Amino acid sequence: MSFPHPGLADAYQLAYVTSDLARAIRLFKSRLTVDDFLTVTLHLNLTTPAARASINVGVAWVGDLQIELIEPVSGAIQIYRDAIPSDPAAVAFHHLAMRVSGDLPRWNDARAGIADDRIAIEGGSDGMRFAYVDERSTLGHFLEYVWMSERFLARNPFWALPSRRHATPPHSLHPATKLKE
Repeated sequence: MSFPHPGLADAYQLAYVTSDLARAIRLFKSRLTVDDFLTVTLHLNLTTPAARASINVGVAWVGDLQIELIEPVSGAIQIYRDAIPSDPAAVAFHHLAMRVSGDLPRWNDARAGIADDRIAIEGGSDGMRFAYVDERSTLGHFLEYVWMSERFLARNPFWALPSRRHATPPHSLHPATKLKE
């Protein structure tokens, strides 16, 4: 039996949810020595469901592994809020993300391999697309598939895998860096 999605190839991100992003960043820095978090507020344009969502995120790299900490803010954020632990000092694993490389037709092919009834949320922009597949019943968490155009990555180098990055090191980016669509 095949899975109703592209699988785990090109996994690059572990994502956690929290009710307190600053506290979660301190936890990862002190207990797991993960430094150089970039913090941004993302305003997501969702197509499934047709809505908007705002989340605060902290992102850091450990080699080519990205750690993402997500604090839901407003809009269609139930997918994150439902996973937040009752202890405000705790974080909870939320999803594993896989990068879909190549051009937009490659994303379209990968997305076509995901059954619509498995999509929990989906959205993006001209230069970036994402889809969360609900695998909680089998894996205990979501799987996220992410595509970013070369132009998007050139304008937002912090999101590129460090081994592929040709721009400024992440620690020199200002924490208030905004994503450029």
